[in-house]
Amino acid sequence: MTSALNEKTLRFNLHGSICEINCIGQSDDVFRVAREIEADFSALKTHSLEKPDVSIRLVDDLSISSSAFKFRTTLGQLYLNGKSRQIQFDDGSRARIEFSDAARRADFKLGSSATDFIENFMLASWGEILEKRGFFRLHAAAIAGEEGAQLFVAYSGAGKSTLISRAIESGIKIYTDEMALIFDGSIYACPVPLALDGQNKSSLNKSRSRSYLGSSKPLFPLTESMLAGPAKVQSIVFVSNSISFARPIEWIVSVTLGLGLPQMKEYLVRFDNFGWLMSAAVRRFAFAFTCLIERRVMFQSENEFRTRPVNSPISSRIC
Repeated sequence: MTSALNEKTLRFNLHGSICEINCIGQSDDVFRVAREIEADFSALKTHSLEKPDVSIRLVDDLSISSSAFKFRTTLGQLYLNGKSRQIQFDDGSRARIEFSDAARRADFKLGSSATDFIENFMLASWGEILEKRGFFRLHAAAIAGEEGAQLFVAYSGAGKSTLISRAIESGIKIYTDEMALIFDGSIYACPVPLALDGQNKSSLNKSRSRSYLGSSKPLFPLTESMLAGPAKVQSIVFVSNSISFARPIEWIVSVTLGLGLPQMKEYLVRFDNFGWLMSAAVRRFAFAFTCLIERRVMFQSENEFRTRPVNSPISSRIC
């Protein structure tokens, strides 16, 4: 006799964009992944009944074509051209994804790395939807200051997550350590879980570990009480090891193209809606140029950024 299917529905709201996850199955994996996503994005949970922009279904099994794209890892898996995608992973995960101008739908059969894949899909989908609504994204950490938000724009490994953890330990409200959302010159929170290791994190609760580039780091979800409300961008630190006269040019190019943000790579191979992509690039360029002209950008090398005094990144003014 076949056991009855279990079902669970989760809904998340990122600044008006709704993601719905439906879990349908008998295996523990389906509901384990659902619990992990629920913990990682607890600050975004909602009971809203609005029509979702992103619909995800987690199932025990999923048939896909023998010609489906094949990947060994969860890196780079979204960045293919086309409205429909079928993907097979070495760990047993499978995905079937459908794109439309208004929404994304995806079915997932789960393997060992499924949670990371699904969360990456959620962030990429949310980002594209919000950019079509006037937002744009930066690969940056951000904290609340006395006169507005402070951004720290840097590539992976420069110390953005460490800075955010120190801010939390000091009672400072934060926005993100990874993906800053900007709308009309103001920043909005994007609570991506922090990936940290080897530090005192008494104010943070571990949810799980994530494997990345051959190492495993514990993840610490951001709670609603840690997050700051929308605020104008007051000042920016841009981390660069380039020679001094090249840094302003690097700042303009990096911001305009959205460099360093993994979920942005999809744009480099998707040309199905060039108009909104150009509009987002124009908004990024205007922001970067205005901040430079208004002298809100301070340039630092990676070593200078890493060795800043603990209280320096969270002072009322940094530039």
